Amino acid sequence: KTDNTQSEKLTSYNSNPWSRKLRLKTHSSDLMDAVSESAEKLNYGKLMHQLLSEITSDKDVNDAAEKMVFEGVISRDEGDELIKTVHEILSVQEIAVFFNAKDEFIAEKELILPGGQILRPDRVLMRDNKIIVIDFKTGKREKKHEEQVKNYASVLSEMSSDPVESFLIYLTEKAVLKVD
Repeated sequence: KTDNTQSEKLTSYNSNPWSRKLRLKTHSSDLMDAVSESAEKLNYGKLMHQLLSEITSDKDVNDAAEKMVFEGVISRDEGDELIKTVHEILSVQEIAVFFNAKDEFIAEKELILPGGQILRPDRVLMRDNKIIVIDFKTGKREKKHEEQVKNYASVLSEMSSDPVESFLIYLTEKAVLKVD
């Protein structure tokens, strides 16, 4: 097989430096700060949900956080901070009533609807022949949160003859909102 390729030596090559035509101004530090802050808030929410799903009452907080440290989910310092924060939240009586060792509860379990949609309420209590559905929020109050927990309550009402109550708990505010 013969190669019929010919080569030619270039004597000149026209080019214009891109830096004279295009200037980029980056705000990467601002962007990274925003991304970092957003990720931190998201991570905080996930960690809070994980810990709260593991506890029955305030007596379980330390063990649940210790388990997260042992599993490498969080550092020792983060565990200590999480323990402090959750104890502060559960010191609010309106929130503490949803963490009673006498209640039967299900946390972070999926409800699969006939159409394939999946719902996952944060906490469902069975107490005194009624069902209490709770969703935890770490951000600002939004109307869509109420719609979400109403949807959970509606589905649970269809699944049971027991009455259903629904609540939103805003963890950062340490506030409870009953949703009708």
